[in-house]
This record gives sequence, structure tokens and C-alpha cells, in this order.
Amino acid sequence: MPKILAIDDTRDNLISISALLGKLIPDCTVITSDSGEKGIKRAETEQPDTILLDTKMPEMDGFEVCRRLKSNGKTKHIPVVMLTAMKSDAESRVKGLEIGADAFLSKPIDEVELAAHVKVMLRIKTAEDLLRKEKDLLKDAVYKRAKALRESEEKYRSVVESTEDSIYLVERNGAYLFMNKRHLSRFGMKEDKVIGERYDDFHSKEETKAFKGRVNKVIETDKSHRYVYQSEKDGGYYLRTLSPVKDPEGNTVAVTVVSKDITEFKMIEEDLRQANEELSWAQNQRKILSERLIGLLENDRRVVSRELHDHIGQVLTSLKMDIEMIHGKLKPEHGELETRITAAQEKTIQAIRDVKNISRGLRPAMLDALGLLPSLRELFNEIQHQTDMEVHFFSRNIPKRIAPEKALAIYRIAQEALTNIIRHAQAKNVFVNLIKKDETFSLSAEDDGIGFDQDKVMTFSKKKGPLGLLIMRERAEQLGGDFTLESHIGKGTHLLVEIPL
Repeated sequence: MPKILAIDDTRDNLISISALLGKLIPDCTVITSDSGEKGIKRAETEQPDTILLDTKMPEMDGFEVCRRLKSNGKTKHIPVVMLTAMKSDAESRVKGLEIGADAFLSKPIDEVELAAHVKVMLRIKTAEDLLRKEKDLLKDAVYKRAKALRESEEKYRSVVESTEDSIYLVERNGAYLFMNKRHLSRFGMKEDKVIGERYDDFHSKEETKAFKGRVNKVIETDKSHRYVYQSEKDGGYYLRTLSPVKDPEGNTVAVTVVSKDITEFKMIEEDLRQANEELSWAQNQRKILSERLIGLLENDRRVVSRELHDHIGQVLTSLKMDIEMIHGKLKPEHGELETRITAAQEKTIQAIRDVKNISRGLRPAMLDALGLLPSLRELFNEIQHQTDMEVHFFSRNIPKRIAPEKALAIYRIAQEALTNIIRHAQAKNVFVNLIKKDETFSLSAEDDGIGFDQDKVMTFSKKKGPLGLLIMRERAEQLGGDFTLESHIGKGTHLLVEIPL
């Protein structure tokens, strides 16, 4: 909304001008002042868009007011229209224009002429304001840009000179254009003795040829290039980064080289490589030892199983037959003895069952005779008969015959997993899946038990137990497989083993 200041010592004139402006420019705000001194102060504080100024006023006439307005930094940009009662007073008009008046209007004021002058002055004021703002913005931008460039240059120089990296600038022919203090220290020379010299003045022909080839590559491709370089001068290793430097037309005219000393990292890398080789050897030896231990364990189980089944089982069977024979020869008067013989007979039968179960647990004969799936089903059925837990078993794409070591590993992992669930999980259901997908056997067991703190248990397992988890993991890894376990307190446990064919 435009703001217009009217300065006149006659109150009636101010009222008339305000009414006339309100009629001609309805959206304007008119402020008034009845003296030159007051008008100057209001112009400073209100910052009107146009000033209407009467030339004839006591104490301070309009010319002096206009001169002071135009010489004041706060008000000199405000357009001033002077109001005079003399149409042909050329001398007054010239005087007014000389001190900065923007236009003259004669009294009595013509409405059309007043509206035209005021609107022109408002447009001029708006244009001048925009131009002034643009100039201020441009000036501020130029100042900030210059300041930023100065700061950037200072920061760049500070970084270049304070860095531990060697930084230098070369032309296509290998001539040095710049070299930071770090790189100068490698030559033991001052800058004025190096700048202008060529790369081949300080390096062998082989080094120079390789370096210039990389410089040309950067210039031709306009792309940075990075490589590891071993210096013939000190034998150190350096990571060099070559980057193009362009002129204002966009042509690559030089190459910046940043050379970072990585000798220490190379030594560490070599130590790590040797340590990895030693660790790999130790891991391989551990794997071989583990395979032998598990092989011995299975062999011992096989021997013990056979002894239990063939020897102890036969002895117990013979004992059972002897007891049955004695029981058959008892007479009615041997009532107390019959009770004891019957109890001994039942204990013998139970011992035979226990021996069979132990023998089967040590080495299931069915695994060798019928294969993996029947052996697992028998194991799960036996668990269901001995406990209140339901075992839900699902299999898919499992061949009747698979490699014996893989069949035994899968059986033992499933056996150990179910044993752990029975001992610790307090589960009602366990879901076991055995699936062949692509070239992998996947065995999973998931229960609805109480779960456990996985982080605590697995951290403990790295020290000394639980042994069951370690054995399951070891069996899977021996065959190149993966073993994963996930458990949360109150949310059960999920075990997954994947073994390649």
C-alpha cells in the first residue's frame, strides 16, 4: 500500500490534499505535517513513497526542506513533488530541480495532473527501490563471494601446507608448477630451486616414463587416476591421486598430484596377510583335528553300541530265559520266591529295553540299513512316546540314499537339537523340517518353549559350553555348511542348518 507525505503550513490545504489523494488513489495512506522541520522528521521515520511539498512556508520554505531531504541519506531516495502557486515561476522551478526536486505542480491543483504525477512518482520510487535492492544484493553477493574466495584460498593454502601428504602441480611435460612444503622436504631443496624443473630431473627414466604415462592419461580423459607407487628414492609406498586442472575455457592444462605415504599401512597389510595365512593354517589344522575327534567319537559309539547289542544284549536275553525257566519250575508253596523271581524278570526285560535304546542312541542301525528319513521318524516317534512333546516332521525331495557322513551329521544334529529341547525348552511342540533345495540340505527345528538369552548363552559357549551347541556347529562346518541359532526369552528357539550336497 503506497504511503504519501504532504507537507504544508496551511491546515486547510492539508485536508484538501488528503481528501483529493484519497479520492484519486483509494489504496494509499496519507500522512501530513504542518511545518518543514516536522516534515523532515516524519520522512525519516515513516519512509513515504512520495512527498508533496509546498514551496511557500514560514520558518523553513519548501526549497530548504527539499535540499535537506535530498542531502539526507535516509530520505534522498524519496521522490519530491513541489507545489507552487505561480505557474510561470520558471526561476523557482529551476531552483527546485537544482536542489533535487523530481516534479512541480501549480496551485490550484488539477486532479488529473496530481494523480498522474503521484502515480509516476510512485512507479519511479518502486523502480528505484527495486534497483537499490538489486544493487545491495549484488554488492552483498560480490562481497560474500570475494570473502568466500579469500577464505577458501586461505583454507586451501593452510590445508595444502599443513597436510602430511605431498602435493604438487605438474604440466604435461612433467615440469613442476607448485610444490608444498611436505614434498619439498623430500628433496631437501627450496621452492625456487625446484619450480620449473622436470620430474625426470629427480627420478629415474623408468619412473619418469610410468609417471608421464599416467599424467597423459589424466589429461586425455579429464578423469582422476589413483594408484599405489613404490619410490626408488626411499623405498616407501605412496598412494598417488592425479586430478586434472582446467583453465577458464575448460581445457586441462596441468595435473595435481596428492601423494600419501602408506608405507606403514603396507607393513601392517603384510603382517595381516601373514597372520591370516597362519590363522588359516591353524583353522585347517583345527578342522582336521575336529574331524578326527568326531570320527573317533563315532567309531567309539559304534563299538560300544555293537558291544551292548551283541554281548550285553545276549547276556541279558540269556538271563531272561534262565529266570523264565526258574519261574516255570516254582511250586505253589514258593509264593514269596515267585514274587521276587517275577520282579527280577521284569527288571531284566527293562534292562534289555534300556540296552537297546542306548545302543540305538549310540549308533542307530537303521541309519545304515534303511537310510536317513526312516531313522529320523523312529527317533521322533520314540521321543513322542517318552515325553509329552509333539514332534511335527516334514520332509521334501530327500533321496533314499545320501552320503553316509552327511546322513550321520544331519541325524546327530537333529538328535542333539531334540535332546536340548527336551532338557531345557519346556516345549509342547517342535516343528522339524528337512528339505533339499537346489544343491543344499536344509534342516530346521523350531519349538514353542521358553527360549533363552541368546547373547549370554553364545558368549558362554565361546569359553567352555554348552557343549551340545558347539558339537552341532562343528558337525555342520566340517561339511562346509552353516549353523544358525535364534532364540528370545518367552518366544522359543529356531535352529537352522544348511549343508551342501
